[in-house]
Amino acid sequence: MDKQRDVVRECAKHLCVSVDTPRSMAVFMLLDAHEDLQVATLGINALDYVESDSQKFRDDYLVSEYLSKYTGLDTRLDLDEVALASFREGEAICARSNQRLTSNDPNWVRFEAAITAAQRFIHSAVGQRPKWAKLQDRFKWGKGATSTLKGRDVRIDKKTP
Repeated sequence: MDKQRDVVRECAKHLCVSVDTPRSMAVFMLLDAHEDLQVATLGINALDYVESDSQKFRDDYLVSEYLSKYTGLDTRLDLDEVALASFREGEAICARSNQRLTSNDPNWVRFEAAITAAQRFIHSAVGQRPKWAKLQDRFKWGKGATSTLKGRDVRIDKKTP
């Protein structure tokens, strides 16, 4: 596995050199220094780029996200715990939204009919309280298909420009 990790790391570093932007050079240095946690958690925001730099954003996005799902990085993170924490955070956001939507605030009352219809639809799809054990086995990575890339064509050469 170490040889495979070395090959993947070297490929990613070559990608960074070929992109040749300040961001790609930063990712290169992080990879070279084996700062895998920083590589894995590196974010990128399109709003940090001007519209005329769309190709630069595209390239920086590629080097920033290239190894995001690679399990060979030594991040020392408990990925199950990270996923659960993210799930809990999302649930907390939803709970605050639910509280806001059901608070009888005059700003929200005008949407009451639409909210009620949405609640009924969600309840019919999910039920009152779905059992976590039943849901847990249903969470999986998709095949990588998109609206423009069919499942049978999902390959690295088709996903990267």
